[in-house]
Amino acid sequence: YESPRFMLPIRLGMMNATGEQDLIVYVLSPRGQAEITNYRTVKIPSNTEIPVFVKNEFGDFYTAMFQTAYESEGKKVAFLEYAWNMASCDPCSANPLNREELRKSGVFWLNSGRLNRRPNNVYITRLHVRYTHDTFPEDLMFQETSNRELFQGRYILRHPFTGKMSCSAGVDYQQSLNRRLQQEAQTLAELTGWDIDEIRNKIDFPDVKPIPWWRHLW
Repeated sequence: YESPRFMLPIRLGMMNATGEQDLIVYVLSPRGQAEITNYRTVKIPSNTEIPVFVKNEFGDFYTAMFQTAYESEGKKVAFLEYAWNMASCDPCSANPLNREELRKSGVFWLNSGRLNRRPNNVYITRLHVRYTHDTFPEDLMFQETSNRELFQGRYILRHPFTGKMSCSAGVDYQQSLNRRLQQEAQTLAELTGWDIDEIRNKIDFPDVKPIPWWRHLW
C-alpha cells in the first residue's frame, strides 16, 4: 500500500444503499496484524464447543452467530476473523498462498529462500465489516501493528461415543455426556439467538440410567 493514507473509502458506496452491506478485507503485511483505527476491531466469537449437528448447518450457524455478535457490539465494530503467519496454518481451511500467488497479490518484500519453502515474513489479516450509512459515518482507516498473535474463528465439534457401555465407567460417561450436550445447546443458543428447545430437539441425548444409590456409599 503506497498511499500515505492507509484507508479504504466506503462512504461513496452508501449513496444509493438502503440496507446493510458486508465488506471482507484481506491485509498482507510483513509485520503483523492490521486493524481499523477509527472503529473498534474485535475478535469474532471463537473456541467454543457446539453441537455436532451444526456441521451440516454451518452456513446458517455462522450467519446467525455473526448477526448476533454484530448486534451485541452496537453494529459499530469490525470483526477480526483470521490472523496468521502465511508460513503455516493449524488447522488449515485452505493451503497458504505460495510465493507466486503472494507476489501476484502485491507482496513485494518476500524474503529469500528456497522456492518450495513457505515465507515467514508475510502475515495475513481478515477483517469483516457490516455497515450502514448511519453506523459507519467515516471511511475505514487502517494501521499495521507488530502484533503477531495467531487467531481464527474456531468451533469445536466433539463426537460422543455411541457404542455399547455396560460398565460403571460407561454410566458415569453418559451422565457427564448429557451435561456436556446440554451445555453445548446453551452455548449455541447464546451465540446465534436460536430457540433452545429447537436446538435440543436436534441433539441425540443419551438414555441415561440412574446411578444406583449404593454406588454413592464408597
